[in-house]
Amino acid sequence: MIFYELLTVPGTSKKVRVLWDTDDYEYDEPSEHHYSMRDRQINGIGEDGSQWTMGISVEAEGDNWDMEYEPEIASKEKLDTNAKVLRLVNNKKHYQERYWDKDGRLERPENSFRSVSVKEWFEKVLGDYPNIDISKGPQAMELAEMRKDPEVMLMSIMSEVPKDKIE
Repeated sequence: MIFYELLTVPGTSKKVRVLWDTDDYEYDEPSEHHYSMRDRQINGIGEDGSQWTMGISVEAEGDNWDMEYEPEIASKEKLDTNAKVLRLVNNKKHYQERYWDKDGRLERPENSFRSVSVKEWFEKVLGDYPNIDISKGPQAMELAEMRKDPEVMLMSIMSEVPKDKIE
């Protein structure tokens, strides 16, 4: 699960947006407190290229999680914010060029995704600072507009069509 947070850089009054992914972790151990939970140290990337870490407990079979310790900067070295490190859905081609093959499976062209810089990722997904709600970002707005077309809507939510429905 991916989520965003607005955090204060330690020792300053500067705030930075941080991208967290509960599946990008350093360790994964059974929780001491809850038998159905796993303790993890997850990694985050700041919009300014800073690298963050946070301890969480996450459900082994779900998306629920609890913070175990406060987020902190993991490294003084910052990533190059212009380096191509994150993959972004290329909306303009992603839905229009997908098609179902003869067996009913959804096919995607090679260029459905592209690598983007950290800075471009935050601009495309979240929009202007300090927004951390993806539904208000330009990519979500594009997607909402595209889903007004019934055919595009169907292709965006289905990954397979029953074989007997294909002629």
